[in-house]
Amino acid sequence: MKSILFLSIAFLMFTISSTIFYLLGIDSFRPDLLTILCFIIIRTKKPFPALVTCIIVAMMFSSFHQANANRFIFQTLIFFSVMRLFVGRYLNLVHPLFIAVFLFCAEMVLQVLLWGTIGMLQTGNWIQTPEIFGSMLPIAFTTGLLANPIMFFFKWLFSLSPMSGNDDFYIIKRS
Repeated sequence: MKSILFLSIAFLMFTISSTIFYLLGIDSFRPDLLTILCFIIIRTKKPFPALVTCIIVAMMFSSFHQANANRFIFQTLIFFSVMRLFVGRYLNLVHPLFIAVFLFCAEMVLQVLLWGTIGMLQTGNWIQTPEIFGSMLPIAFTTGLLANPIMFFFKWLFSLSPMSGNDDFYIIKRS
């Protein structure tokens, strides 16, 4: 039930955000909603259902951007692997500022990896021009900035659902 609710809200978010950002002319400052939603999914679900839900969200995201789904699935798998293998064991993301800084850094790394692999496939060299980093910074900044309000919105939404359980939105190290 929660997955269907989450996927329908994600669909509405992708629809509204792609339309509003395009009409306002701030398309280059669009936050990476895929990274934010995958972050929420990974923190609230068990590993296999989280992976399946993240891939479905990545495919929905690629349909809104008229792009190849492989790029977004690749981004989702990298982010999922890093979150499951390293972040849950070594980082304690309780404070909203830590979450924002982590998502800013994760988005910068994901953008460098994606643009690097695209550049390597097209031109044959990994090194990109500095202008690409200038286009990555606003995306990473707005992703870190809008992650906490979106997370609190989903936490509030899930608390209203009849199947609300003890899902924890924070990664807490277990001793």
